Amino acid sequence: MAETVLLQEQVARFAPQEGIAFEEARFTAFKSGRATYPELHFWQQSQSIVTTQTMARHATFDWASERSRARGWPVAIRRSGGGTVFHGQKVLCVSLMERLPAANANVDFAYHRLCDLLLAGLRDLGVE
Repeated sequence: MAETVLLQEQVARFAPQEGIAFEEARFTAFKSGRATYPELHFWQQSQSIVTTQTMARHATFDWASERSRARGWPVAIRRSGGGTVFHGQKVLCVSLMERLPAANANVDFAYHRLCDLLLAGLRDLGVE
C-alpha cells in the first residue's frame, strides 16, 4: 500500500477571522453553484476564539471580546451555528462541502458523513 501523508503545505494557515472568511466564501460559492463538486479543506487559524453571531449580540460581548484580545486571544465571529471554540496551531479545522439529498440534509447525517470520510482516509493510510 502506498503511503499518503498530509503535508504541512496542504494545510492552509490563516490569521484570526481570515480562516472563517475563507470557509464562508467556499460555502457561498458552493451554495451559489459556482462550485458544484465536493470540497474538503484542511486549515488552521492562528490563536483565537471563534464564536457565533448569537453570542456577539450579548450586551457584554464587546467588553469581553476586547479583554480577550488584550490577553492574546482575538475573537472571530462566524455566521454558522455551533458553540464557541478555540483555534490555534494545534487545532486542525476540516471543512467538507457537498450536496446532500434533502432527506439527509441534517446536522447528524452531515457530521457522520464527514467522520466516515475521515475514518476511511485514515484506514487507507493504515490507521485502524
